[in-house]
Amino acid sequence: MPPARHSANTMSDEKRELVGVLVGADPREGRSTLDSLIRQGDDAAAEIIGAALHQSNWPVCNDLADALTRVGGATAREALVRALKARRHHVRSAAMKALARLGGAGVRAVIAALANDPSYEVRQDVAEALGLPRCQEEPDAP
Repeated sequence: MPPARHSANTMSDEKRELVGVLVGADPREGRSTLDSLIRQGDDAAAEIIGAALHQSNWPVCNDLADALTRVGGATAREALVRALKARRHHVRSAAMKALARLGGAGVRAVIAALANDPSYEVRQDVAEALGLPRCQEEPDAP
């Protein structure tokens, strides 16, 4: 059986509630929850933050994308790559910038693929990100 895709539809009620808090109207509660998830720092935290990123608006998307870089790992990276397909250009831009900061194998190609994004802002951010040192060379995989 193929592994289940992690999305808001396959999340538990508790996780959906946390996503709601992260993108909700109370920034203080959202920040506190985000800080707790960063401290947790595991795949479950990355899954929740990634789902919230996909649903978020500006400027919260910047904090959520940054949080994924702090959590790190494959699940966080996958969440950022999924966010590159978000409807909102702010989310795509935040995810792309976060990936550029993470660097790693294949990141340059993923970012370069956004060079024709419909949003001028995303295209500008792509040009800037491709100049970052972590996007210049592909480090050896660990």
